[in-house]
Amino acid sequence: MSPPPLPLCTLAWSPDLANALAETAAAVARLDARICASSWAPAWRLRASWAGYAAALRLQAFAVDEIDSIAHACGLQLAGRPRLETAADPFAAFAPWEARLAEPHGRHWREDLPFSFDPPQVSAA
Repeated sequence: MSPPPLPLCTLAWSPDLANALAETAAAVARLDARICASSWAPAWRLRASWAGYAAALRLQAFAVDEIDSIAHACGLQLAGRPRLETAADPFAAFAPWEARLAEPHGRHWREDLPFSFDPPQVSAA
């Protein structure tokens, strides 16, 4: 499993980097629009939900890869892949999360994140 990427605030932003990010976002949006309008849309959404849920678990310090979420959803134990040994079931919230993801006009996940106009306290180390 690869380590999570560094936060965007750690990058040295430049006009070239901002332009590259904008062009990449536009290319992804065009690809997403094409896929969502094709017969592949259901499979694309399902795969995206598995990948997104695995990424969310990794952000919560679970050692989970996308293949683990796929195997769990399909009820499979993959050969050579260790079982997830945790005190809690990391996939317990998958079904409600997937249902909420499928809502056409529901809240966006970012709307549930805590937000404050106050800058975070930075400790002097």
